[in-house]
Amino acid sequence: MRVTLLHGNPQNYSCNAYLVRGDSNEQEDVNSLVDVGIDGSICGEIENLCTGIGKKKVAQVVLTHGHYDHAAGLGVVVACYHPQVCAFAPGKHVDVLLLDGQFLRLGDRKFEVLHTPGHSEDSICLYCAEERTLFAGDTPLDVKTPGGSHPGELLASLERIASRDVATIYAGHASPITSGVPELLRRTIRNIRQSTLSYSYRGGASRP
Repeated sequence: MRVTLLHGNPQNYSCNAYLVRGDSNEQEDVNSLVDVGIDGSICGEIENLCTGIGKKKVAQVVLTHGHYDHAAGLGVVVACYHPQVCAFAPGKHVDVLLLDGQFLRLGDRKFEVLHTPGHSEDSICLYCAEERTLFAGDTPLDVKTPGGSHPGELLASLERIASRDVATIYAGHASPITSGVPELLRRTIRNIRQSTLSYSYRGGASRP
């Protein structure tokens, strides 16, 4: 598996977009974009990458959630490459609604879809056990101090992620994390537990 971070237009605030390819660009590999950014400018970067002969440069797009900075450029990407678009919630250009626990092929690897509400109700992460890799979107995995208020769903999402064997995190805005991931997740969970949790999505009282 090869993961390429696409930066897009530096003049515009946007998310990290990632192109996932197979190690050898085999025909059965599924060239996949995880998030697309705000304006479609990543298409220029993709054109300069080797993505295999006789296959789509982008066959699949997976949105980690539908926020503007992650999905607004989808129309441009669809016009350029005509990929299948997968997301957890319906939206313009979305072809496939993902289910929690299902598996997708990205590049030459199998990824598990983890529904991880907390940042947004439609947030997902993508986990590859073979590579010990997680695409996290905007799920907040690096909470450095306790305090403040967090959605209660976030704690359950973090505990679920921490139950996996994760060595590398590709985040929605930060640089990739390639060391100390278990310790980072434990610290974040500890700090969230010491904060105020609110359950606005599905009701329920706040608790410390």
